Amino acid sequence: MGLIRVVAYCRVSTSTKDQLNSFENQQGYFKREISKKDNMELVETYADRGLSGTTMGKRKEFLRMLYDAGVDWVIVKGKVLLTQSNREPKFERILVSNTSRFARNILQKYIGY
Repeated sequence: MGLIRVVAYCRVSTSTKDQLNSFENQQGYFKREISKKDNMELVETYADRGLSGTTMGKRKEFLRMLYDAGVDWVIVKGKVLLTQSNREPKFERILVSNTSRFARNILQKYIGY
């Protein structure tokens, strides 16, 4: 089996000093931990600063990550509509330090692989 292409998504909801430290810690954590794995390659880190996890439309890096995952999106009346594209995804897995970094107020379900 070849290398698993992974990306990291980091987000903090405010620009306070504590949150910015958390932001830097999230990014450092992924670089450090993935470099220890022989079967993973860190393709990119997507990072949004000072943005809430309750909405997707303002999170430019999050939307760029979805696009790179092979998902098309459009904002209609303030809502993000997603559709699958024919583009080849640039990675196989998205890593987050905590599901709250990915999104808030959603049903969180563990999916094993």
